[in-house]
Amino acid sequence: AEGGQRMSVQALAALKARYAKEITALQAEQRVLVDELKGQHSALQVKYDRLVRPARSFLGKHVIRIEYWKEGGIFRYSLREPRETQARNVNEQQLHRSLTALKSVYGKRLYTKILFPREAELSQKDAWRFTHQILRQYDYYSQ
Repeated sequence: AEGGQRMSVQALAALKARYAKEITALQAEQRVLVDELKGQHSALQVKYDRLVRPARSFLGKHVIRIEYWKEGGIFRYSLREPRETQARNVNEQQLHRSLTALKSVYGKRLYTKILFPREAELSQKDAWRFTHQILRQYDYYSQ
């Protein structure tokens, strides 16, 4: 009887050891899955935050007025800062140079207000391309 009891004690000890290993493996797998889910959640949170951020607003921003038009087949630009009473005509290179300098000074406070005069002769594609480029490169909302 003692031998049979010993076997069952040994069998129980073996089962206990086997189950302990399985539990340890399952806990490790669980930690990996939890870490993976946390990573996915973080990525989704970033995407969600970008989707629901507040609307673009000029309040508290340094507003730069940019006019863009086409005249005689040539693209034209003008730029006006808040302290200026009139816009100044610039070429494309001067526009980007000025906006780059303003971005370095005002950073996330730079608001680019893009205007298209009625007689702009611009296609919708040209207007969209320009707006998208300027906002993406310089405007606070795209940073």
